Amino acid sequence: MRKNRHFIIIYLISLVGFVICVYLTYLHLGILSGSLTEKSFCDVSDMISCEAISASTYAEIGGIPISLVGGIVYIIIISLSVFGISMKNGFAVDSMKQIFLISLLSICFDVYLATVSFFFLKTICPMCVITYIINLVNLILSKRYIQTSILRAFIDLKGILFPLTGLKKKKDEKKEPYLKGITKVVYNFLNIVIVICGIVVAIMLRYYLSADVQGFDYNKYMEYVNSAKRFDVDISNDPYYGNKDAKLVIVEFSDFECPFCKKAALQVKKVLSGYKDRIKLVFKNFPLHTECNAAVKRDVHPNACRLAKMAECAFRQDKFWVMHDLIFDRQEKIKHKKLDSEIFTSLVDGAGLDKDDFNRCMSDGSVLLSIKEDTLWGKKLKISSTPTFVINGVRFNGSFKPLILRRIIEIELERVER
Repeated sequence: MRKNRHFIIIYLISLVGFVICVYLTYLHLGILSGSLTEKSFCDVSDMISCEAISASTYAEIGGIPISLVGGIVYIIIISLSVFGISMKNGFAVDSMKQIFLISLLSICFDVYLATVSFFFLKTICPMCVITYIINLVNLILSKRYIQTSILRAFIDLKGILFPLTGLKKKKDEKKEPYLKGITKVVYNFLNIVIVICGIVVAIMLRYYLSADVQGFDYNKYMEYVNSAKRFDVDISNDPYYGNKDAKLVIVEFSDFECPFCKKAALQVKKVLSGYKDRIKLVFKNFPLHTECNAAVKRDVHPNACRLAKMAECAFRQDKFWVMHDLIFDRQEKIKHKKLDSEIFTSLVDGAGLDKDDFNRCMSDGSVLLSIKEDTLWGKKLKISSTPTFVINGVRFNGSFKPLILRRIIEIELERVER
């Protein structure tokens, strides 16, 4: 039982790792397909976000989610753990050597992922960090169990593969009994099934993720952007996300009470997080309310103008994106309701604003003037709905599926960075 303790711990924590990989794969698919409509629990901020990592191009290998590959690896480790617990000492050591080598390779890959996350994306994925810890614990426990050097473990690689394949020389069978009969057949069959199922699932997910991109007509897109009228929008006094000196600028016209704008707000920043140093996302208000917007004839969204003013006042305290995310996160509670003091106060407190400065700002006529200037630009662009994007000077009505947006970004970056 004492020797089995290492296998039991590895089994349990690898099961946790597998669950995390399933969740991260779900996030990856949800974000890039556009089906994810709410923030996840581990999307805490721009610095701490599983979603930002999951939406980046670094989250894939050949179009296949890395989290899916990680899930398959954990299933193999779980299978080896069960084998090690069930078999006698010699075969248990062989299983643990395989776990050690798999964990060692996983740690090497984790170093790469952590480097990309911390230094390139400048974002931390809490769930990913947990898998790094799991892999490290697996490595330590397996190393203690096998009590051999890394070099020796690699030298023994050919021999320790036998438990998985069922190939064992007859002279070795005399020393220790090997898997016999139906047990041997079932175990080897299950390992083959794990690998085959992993390949099938990977192919299916790749097709699922690439379906939208396959429907993207590059030639039609280029024909549109080359013939479309280009707009030079003044963005000198607007909140932005990314690199202020970026060559590629994306201007978003949005309404805080618009459900499609909420969906775009959730997805666009996640996709752009992988391009923080190369793109500048600029926000412009276009509330569908007559008080702020002369381009509309009726009040489609009754709270849109006041919410825009609140965001503008937050911007003046350098808290625009905090308020931006907070309003969209609570949109369902606010939509078509009177902005009473309770909701108003909760937004101000949630954004961490100075209340006195904020109240003075809300009464300042320059705030409304600033929003009207945004809407005048929207009128010049003949915007009739939200969200509307201006990418590299070209107007696009409506939002994009994240995969399509990522494809457009890659095209436009190539054009502007030549």
